[in-house]
Amino acid sequence: MPAVCGAIGAKWHQLGGPNSFLGEPVEDETDFSENGRISVFHGGSIVWWPDVGAFAIGEMFIHYTGLNCFHDTSGVGSDEPYAVLGVSVPNMPDRSFRTVIHGDVDGSDTRPEVIEPYGGQPRGMAISYSLMEHDSGNPEQYRDAMRGVASAATGAAAEAVKFIPKIGPILASAAGPLLALLNPTISDALVCLGWR
Repeated sequence: MPAVCGAIGAKWHQLGGPNSFLGEPVEDETDFSENGRISVFHGGSIVWWPDVGAFAIGEMFIHYTGLNCFHDTSGVGSDEPYAVLGVSVPNMPDRSFRTVIHGDVDGSDTRPEVIEPYGGQPRGMAISYSLMEHDSGNPEQYRDAMRGVASAATGAAAEAVKFIPKIGPILASAAGPLLALLNPTISDALVCLGWR
């Protein structure tokens, strides 16, 4: 069984040790962000920082619950916002989501939508959120434009390879076809679509 000691061990025993909601430890105490320490248990974690001490955390859930519009944006036509969310948790694959496109949104409107980007042990995470405006069109309409940009960039990169001393001309013969093959992947990454 992993060791539980120090301030984290004292907190665990105060809560009832293996009989608490935390249960048994599943791994040894490790470093945590900002000079902290963490012990992970079956039912949660105990985190310790020098300035706040030790405290227990059960499983946590991150929910996106929709948007609240405070005022209209400038421009012609109704607002059609959507959000892009990303969650990065150590030792787990990154996840990203795009909400539905909410049509005809005005100031003081609310558009509920529930997405659960994460549920589980609190292990430190980065959450990103961007609110986008649809602007009378499909967000995927920019895919072709981004493919054009990516194509021009990969063509320029293939040309630049020629100027590498000694091996440039040899690499250039392979770089052009390889970059052209990667162009759809690069452009799709640039346009940031395909979530969910």
